[in-house]
Amino acid sequence: MVQNDRGDVVDVFSKKLCIAQEPYAAELMAIREALLWCQQTEQAVHYLESDCYLALTAVNSVTWPSKQ
Repeated sequence: MVQNDRGDVVDVFSKKLCIAQEPYAAELMAIREALLWCQQTEQAVHYLESDCYLALTAVNSVTWPSKQ
């Protein structure tokens, strides 16, 4: 789900994933798919939410290249 600065939903994405049975791995794959979708639709990502603390910690520990 993509929200604007007022919290209004402006776009949504859903995809069935046949992936790992471990919740942590499944959450990482879901985050990856969401970020790929944002890239394909040219949506800027300013904030990422998840109910999996470990997955968010893993994503936040990566040094992402800056887009020029």
